[in-house]
Amino acid sequence: MNPSSSPWKNRIRKLARAVRRSLHPISDQKLQGALDSLGTDGNAAALLVHSSLSHCGALRGGPETLLRSLTSRYANVAVPTHTQPLPKNPGDPIPIFDRDHTPSTVGLFSDYVRTRPGAHRSIHPSHSVAVLGPVGEMLCEGHEYSDRPCGPDTPYHALVDLSAAVLMYGVPLTYYTLFHTAEDAADVPYLYFPERTPMRLRNEIGEVITIQSWRQDWTKPRRFAETEPELEAAGLLKRTPL
Repeated sequence: MNPSSSPWKNRIRKLARAVRRSLHPISDQKLQGALDSLGTDGNAAALLVHSSLSHCGALRGGPETLLRSLTSRYANVAVPTHTQPLPKNPGDPIPIFDRDHTPSTVGLFSDYVRTRPGAHRSIHPSHSVAVLGPVGEMLCEGHEYSDRPCGPDTPYHALVDLSAAVLMYGVPLTYYTLFHTAEDAADVPYLYFPERTPMRLRNEIGEVITIQSWRQDWTKPRRFAETEPELEAAGLLKRTPL
């Protein structure tokens, strides 16, 4: 393969970017300054965090530094801890979601939060949430009984009711889970596949049960990121470099 071809160039760029970031890690002071510039004063009852630590660069101290900064500002910090609820190959058994052992598949920070002492995690095979703070148990309770993963009687709907703030750390609005809560509330016809999907979980008393849940239809394209300019113009979205 020609080293000047596009795939090789992309690999080299990614490697160079990783080297630069490792040589110039983000300090705790820079992180605090960025959060201060956003006006994160902790007035909201809770903060929901979507994150990709690597996209902002190497943070000195990693997820521990970010979590310490956020919990010093907010009494309750929540993260989506989504998981894959379906078999990898046709014919394989349906995986069992275990709240205590199934890792998050949506970033290092989310998996770090779910393992912290005192963290509460909801029981849902695809869209679980982990929360640190006094409202954690209340937010997470009963998620397994909702057949609409981000709809009513879920932590996401409860976060909306609390007027939670949301931090997009290194990720665009493409990954903003509360859009699905809005889609569910608007009863849009394209949100779910036409039939519910069987999923398995280990419940509060350790029993493995099968539930039937609506699954979001990702074959329908979304344009969440295109809302950024409008939200920013309305003062609902603030942006800062890090």
